[in-house]
Amino acid sequence: MSARRIVAAAGVLVALASLTACTTTTIGEPEPVATTSAPVFASDEEALAAAEKAYAAYTEMSDLIASEGGVDPERIEHLASGDVLEGVLATFERFRDESLTLKGETTFDSLVLQRQDSLEVVAYLCLDVTNVDVVNEAGETTVSPDRRDRLPFEVTFEVAGGQLIPANRQLWQSGSKC
Repeated sequence: MSARRIVAAAGVLVALASLTACTTTTIGEPEPVATTSAPVFASDEEALAAAEKAYAAYTEMSDLIASEGGVDPERIEHLASGDVLEGVLATFERFRDESLTLKGETTFDSLVLQRQDSLEVVAYLCLDVTNVDVVNEAGETTVSPDRRDRLPFEVTFEVAGGQLIPANRQLWQSGSKC
């Protein structure tokens, strides 16, 4: 999470809908057959722990790259995908172009599992950028004084080889506990 407000604006959740298929009965009436996919994690607690680990690794690397001015952004490619990766790479490009540097550390809390299946895990979390600043070459802050320091997100993690990778993220408007 480099410039939190840019990454937050760039994050877009792509919801995967359950697919249904139709089969024809002997009478000729189509009958919907819902497809289901078993969760990849044995328990919700296991899925939540994997999501926490994945998001912590992502924020740590994102902060590191942003603190170095967006240099060598490819270091994050194994820790994010989809819209999350696209957004953070654009942020790193802006950091390089405008000679910006991140100061401080991004944290998150209030992680709550929404759902899991064999393709993804979706969770809510509160991103905390209270102790984060983005400064220019002169050391002046570029963060708006109106910035919200705690942001609620719904994060979709892709399942890849039994591991989770943040792929999509959207500001969570309803029911925010941040």
